[in-house]
Amino acid sequence: MARDIVEVIIDGKIFYLGGEESEEYMHKVASYLNHKTRELKSADNYRKLPPDMQSFHLALSVADDYMRQAQENDELEQQLEQKESSLYEMKQQLVQLQIKRESLEKQLDEYRKKVQELEKDQI
Repeated sequence: MARDIVEVIIDGKIFYLGGEESEEYMHKVASYLNHKTRELKSADNYRKLPPDMQSFHLALSVADDYMRQAQENDELEQQLEQKESSLYEMKQQLVQLQIKRESLEKQLDEYRKKVQELEKDQI
């Protein structure tokens, strides 16, 4: 895939992002950073910090979002594994029940034949 250069605005400044990702994706990243920056700037304490500390807090906030999302993904993967395991067990039980049903149907047919034979003998 070709390396695209995309112009984005983050916190009122123009940046050029390059990468193999789509232009739409890079705009989403810029939008996310704008959202986080606006969110942090809404706090009085943040605006009073020097620029390097503001950048640090922005990075910390982004890292926190990432870690929370990663933890949620891990939990969802565990839930999925549990559900897949339960589904596998249920499928095994279904197969066993089908085999048992077939065996019982065969046994029922045998009993019906015996009953018919007994009824013939009584006539």
